[in-house]
Amino acid sequence: MNTQVVSEEEMRALLPAYEVEGQYLSRIRRKILLRIGIAVVLFTIGLATMIIYPDLQIRSVFNGSSQNVTTPIESITLFRLSILLPFTILYLISFLKNLYFRSMTVMSLLIMCSFLSVDAEFYVAALTQDPSLGLLGILATRLACLYLFALNYMDVRL
Repeated sequence: MNTQVVSEEEMRALLPAYEVEGQYLSRIRRKILLRIGIAVVLFTIGLATMIIYPDLQIRSVFNGSSQNVTTPIESITLFRLSILLPFTILYLISFLKNLYFRSMTVMSLLIMCSFLSVDAEFYVAALTQDPSLGLLGILATRLACLYLFALNYMDVRL
């Protein structure tokens, strides 16, 4: 049986989704790090807003229900943190080591879109009933994060 050895250049051509070209990544590294930093700050602001002003989330999710609804809000926050913290660590590691970074940029878009789609119904209902600056701010931070991750994807996909 004759086995041929595949060169490193051929493997890169066969498996382009695993890493970004080294010289190109070094050129865009600063932009991507800046976008990641801004996204982390925006997520932190959104999380702090949810913790400090839970009435915004309660009013948007439960439509002003007078029940004890702080427990579901806490569980929603903990669930999202349990997704975001490991993903952020994996995203940074894949970026710094340039391993599967293209796949991680696609995954970041999927996570952001899933968070937006889950909350979209609640935010639209809350904005039509009682629009407030806090709800607009939370929605704007989520859309800004989605935009930043989309820019990262556009830079890396080439």
